[in-house]
Amino acid sequence: MLSLHGVKVPHRKGTASKPANIMPPPKAIVLPMSMHIGKPATPIVKVGDKVCVGTKVAEANGYISSPIHSSVSGVVKSIDEFVLSTGDVTSAIHIESDGLMTVDESIKPIEVNSKEEFINALKESGIVGLGGAGFPTYVKFNVEDTSKIEELVINAAECEPYITSDSATMVEKSDDIKTAIEILVKYFNIKEVILG
Repeated sequence: MLSLHGVKVPHRKGTASKPANIMPPPKAIVLPMSMHIGKPATPIVKVGDKVCVGTKVAEANGYISSPIHSSVSGVVKSIDEFVLSTGDVTSAIHIESDGLMTVDESIKPIEVNSKEEFINALKESGIVGLGGAGFPTYVKFNVEDTSKIEELVINAAECEPYITSDSATMVEKSDDIKTAIEILVKYFNIKEVILG
């Protein structure tokens, strides 16, 4: 019987004790409308539109879909076809950054007072998982019968070699993580939280 034994890569976590750095804004970005397993988003901007950080530039197109927001301020230069790593073709919004990183006026702290408001906030945020499928996060939390949920497992293990961004997030954004856990415990009747 053949055994491959896996690839042994040394874990070089030289940046683990360093704070996260904010990178300068790029000169341009390309936002493919298909960034997850679901249906591609539909552009709601046109060439020449000015956008800010957080401006919604594409609307979700179905249940398993997510809206897309600009990560820079600038001008929409084109909406063209884009070839994904899978070979599939989707449309993409090309934005030329103005370098100012002006935040959209509509971006304000949200107030969540119910499970439904929490799920809607997740949906509108456009957050998708960072795994292979990029599954829209709000779908994962759209659970009707919360009595079946017993535990919340926070996967804080950073097993990829060289990468330390999750560790930095746990240290630098611990209050945000705590708040998120408290919201989940409250609205999903979670009995136990495990940080791994």
